[in-house]
Amino acid sequence: CAGNYKELTPSHAFNFWMTPSVGHLALAFLQGSFAFSGWNFLNYVTEELVDPRRQVSVSVNLPRAIFISIPLVTFVYTFTNIAYFTAMSPQELLSSNAVAVTFGEKLLGYFSWVMPVSVALSTFGGINGYLFTSSRLCFSGAREGHLPSLLAMIHVKHCTPIPALLVCVSFTF
Repeated sequence: CAGNYKELTPSHAFNFWMTPSVGHLALAFLQGSFAFSGWNFLNYVTEELVDPRRQVSVSVNLPRAIFISIPLVTFVYTFTNIAYFTAMSPQELLSSNAVAVTFGEKLLGYFSWVMPVSVALSTFGGINGYLFTSSRLCFSGAREGHLPSLLAMIHVKHCTPIPALLVCVSFTF
């Protein structure tokens, strides 16, 4: 907002002070895939959806979740990166171990603690997604006879695969 957009001008944005390689490009795609992995989580839990093919429904369905989440995540990540590039130089970005924390320290002052807390909450949300989907994989595998039948058991009231979830959580430790 302060008009610090020098690094976004074409003369700076496309000035390669480092020779790009195939490895750098692959690393960029790998890091980007983690940012957009939510669409993949949805594919594992299609059984939980009330009517995944229906476009007009009161409940959340698979196409609507994908159509809303991918543009939303793209918007947030794009503007987050624009904020980083307008607040810090490329050298500051590369020398930082945690760009969001450095960004917070530079701009937020006393409220810089918000950034590490936000990163921790985001990490917790990602782990929650992994545990939710991996327990469904164990549950499905047990129902098909590929894993012990104990993992196919679900909670009577909440229909949650508790044994599969506990196995997946125990493997994470």
